[in-house]
Amino acid sequence: PLLLRISSRNPNISSEMRKILPSAMTFSEFLQKVEKKQVKNVLLNADSLEFTLNAGDEVFITHPTTYHPGVVDLLHSKTIPFDQVKKPPAKSTPAYKSVLIMIFPFAYLAVCIYVLRRFMDQTGDVGELKN
Repeated sequence: PLLLRISSRNPNISSEMRKILPSAMTFSEFLQKVEKKQVKNVLLNADSLEFTLNAGDEVFITHPTTYHPGVVDLLHSKTIPFDQVKKPPAKSTPAYKSVLIMIFPFAYLAVCIYVLRRFMDQTGDVGELKN
């Protein structure tokens, strides 16, 4: 969000920084540019679209409010090249950790029983009344 507030049209930002910080554009403006074939290429992210226009190398970004399934069809019909950023696979828990998590309650219970039995052996039977 902070990066989107910094416009690449700001004269104090260098040309290298302009390539790094994408300019924000509304989703409707993006669709109009696509209809007019003014978009060079598009990168589809999970929550945003990054694209460059035919007139330059400046990167723009837009955040559709909801998933728009027609975007891919529209880009394909206008022969605009696009790519999709794939999410990295979810990190799974290693097998040894799963086994340890499964065994831990039983090991804890076994230790508790062992300690209680040792305590009972040293003090005598619990609940026995002595006169």
